[in-house]
Amino acid sequence: MLNFYRDHSRVITRLILNHFGAAFLGTMLSFATSGMPGLFLATGIFSTLFLLYLDYTVVWEEGAKSRIRVDAGREKYNTLTGLWIGLYASVPSLFLCIFDAVVFWLHHGTGREMTSKVAGTVRAVSRLWQSMYLGIIQTIEPEASPLNEILLLCTVIPVLLACWGGYTLGLRQHKMFALFTLRTPEEKRAQREAKKEEVAKREEERRIETARAEARKIAAEKRAAQQHNAGEAEPNADTETDTETDTETGAGAGTDTEKTEEDGADPGK
Repeated sequence: MLNFYRDHSRVITRLILNHFGAAFLGTMLSFATSGMPGLFLATGIFSTLFLLYLDYTVVWEEGAKSRIRVDAGREKYNTLTGLWIGLYASVPSLFLCIFDAVVFWLHHGTGREMTSKVAGTVRAVSRLWQSMYLGIIQTIEPEASPLNEILLLCTVIPVLLACWGGYTLGLRQHKMFALFTLRTPEEKRAQREAKKEEVAKREEERRIETARAEARKIAAEKRAAQQHNAGEAEPNADTETDTETDTETGAGAGTDTEKTEEDGADPGK
C-alpha cells in the first residue's frame, strides 16, 4: 500500500487538490442559489461534472504515461490501477462521510446535547467538503435523515468510476470525446497507419519473445543432455581405471615370477 502511494503520490495529491477546488466552487454556488431549487440542483450537477472532468483528465494522463512504461516492459498492464488511485484520493471523503454517519446514528440513539453539538459540527464539515454534491443531495432528501447520510456516502462512487474510466482510456490511448472530434482524411489515414505500426510492433515483440523462449528451451535440453552424458561417462571411467589397475597388478606378478626363476637358475651355474 505504501509502495503504491509512493509511486502515485503526485497524481493522488492532484486529485485531492481538484476536490478542494471543486468543493470551494460548490460552496459558493450553493450559497448563491440556496433559495432557488431549480438553480440549486443545476449548480450541484455542474459542480459534480466539473469535479469528475478534472479527475478524468488527471488520471487519463497518468494512464497514458503508464502505457509507455507498459510498452517498454517496465510495468504490467493493469486497468484497476486507476480505481486504486481514486480510492486513495477519496480517503478524506470516506473518512468524513463515515464519521458523519457514525455521529449521526449516535446522536439519534442518545439524544444528548453534547452529541448534538458534535453531530452539527461534523455535519457542517462533511457538507463543506462534499459541497459540490449538495444540490443533488438536498433535492433528493432535504432533511437530516439516514437517506441523506447514505447519499453523502455514495458520492465517493462517481469519483472512483471517473478515475477508473480515465485511467483505462489513457492506458488504451482512447479519448472520451474522440467520437465528437472532426478529423481530416489525412489525420484518419495517419491514425490507421499508426495502428498498423503498433500491431506490427506487437507481433514483432511476440515473435522475438517466442524465439527467446524456444532458445531457452533448446539450451535447457542441451544442458540436460550434457549432464546425462557426464553421468554415464563417470561409471565407464571407473571401470577403465579398475581394469588398468588389474592389468598393472598382473604385470607386477609376472615380473616377480621371472625374478624368482632367475634366482633359482644362478646356483645351478
